[in-house]
Amino acid sequence: MLVSGYVIKMIGSKKTVLLGVITYFVFGTMPLYLNNYNLILGSRVLLGVGSGLFSALAISLLSRFFQGPTLFKMLGYQNATASVSSTFFSFTLSYFVIYSWHGAFVIYLLAVPVLFMFWKWVPRITDTVPDKVTEPGVKTSDDSGFNNKLVLIELVVMTLIFFISLVAMSYKMPQLIVERHLGNIQDASNLYGFFTLISIPVSLVYGTVKRIFKNTLIVLIPLLGAIGYALIIAQNSIVGLYIATILVGVAYGLMAPELFNKVSEIAPTHRTDQYTAIASIALNIGVFASPIVTNALSNSVLRVQNSDGVFYVGLVGFGIATLMACIVRKAD
Repeated sequence: MLVSGYVIKMIGSKKTVLLGVITYFVFGTMPLYLNNYNLILGSRVLLGVGSGLFSALAISLLSRFFQGPTLFKMLGYQNATASVSSTFFSFTLSYFVIYSWHGAFVIYLLAVPVLFMFWKWVPRITDTVPDKVTEPGVKTSDDSGFNNKLVLIELVVMTLIFFISLVAMSYKMPQLIVERHLGNIQDASNLYGFFTLISIPVSLVYGTVKRIFKNTLIVLIPLLGAIGYALIIAQNSIVGLYIATILVGVAYGLMAPELFNKVSEIAPTHRTDQYTAIASIALNIGVFASPIVTNALSNSVLRVQNSDGVFYVGLVGFGIATLMACIVRKAD
C-alpha cells in the first residue's frame, strides 16, 4: 500500500488502479491452472502486491470525486459493498470447491469486468481533484505538516486498538457460548452471521448518521463497542449476546467510513492517497494482530484462560479507543 504512493507519482492514480487490477487478475487466477506449491505461493505474494496498489485508492479516490454529505454516503456504500461481497463470495466459493480446489480461484475472473468499467467510465483523476481551499461548506486542510500528521497518528493508534478489540468477536464468541452452556457452535455461527448482517445496513445509512451526530460520532463508535463488550461479560443469556452483538455490529459498520472520512478531512489533497494507505494498514494490522495481542494479554496479564479474559482485554481496548477518539475530536 505504501509503495502505491510512489507508483502514483510516476503514472498517475487511474493507471495505478488499472495496473493493480491487472496484477490482481493475472496472479489471482494462476492457481486455476498451476499445481506447483512454490509457484502458487509466489502468485499469492504478487496478488497482494496488486491488491495493495488499488485497495487504498478505492477509498481515497472517493474524496477526489465527492465532498460533504455525498462523500459520507459513498464511504458508507463502499464499506457495505465490501461486507456484502465478502459474505456472498465466501458462501459461493464453498460450491466451487466441491468440484475442485482450483475452483476456489475462479472468483478472481471478476477482476475483468471491474477493469473494463474502471477504464471506461472513470475519468482522469487529476481532472477531478476538488479545491479544498475554495470549495464552500467543506472542511479544509492545508499542508501545515505537524498538526495533520499528529491527528493521523492519533487516528492510526485508535484504529489499531479498535480492531484489535473488535476481532475478538469472531474467534472467541463460539468458545464463550460453549463455556457458558448457552448453545452450540451453530448458535455461535448464527450470532457471528448476525453481527456481519447488522453492519451492512448500518454502513448504508452512515451518511445520515454522520449528519445527525457530526464530530461526536467518532467518540460514540468505540463507546458502543465498549458497552457491547460490557454486556457480553456481565450477562449470561443468548438474548443478551444478541443485544451486545447489535451494539458491536453498529460500531463495526460505522468505524471504517468514519475513519476514512476523518482521513480525507485532515489530508492535504496531494497526500490523500498516502494518508489513506497508512490508515488502511493500521486497520489490517489490527485485524491480523488481534488474536495474538488479546490472547497474550489475557493469559500473561489477566491470567485468565477462558474466553472472558479476551473480552476483558477488548473492553479495556475499546475504552482506550474511546479516549483516543476524544483526543481526535478535540483536534477538529
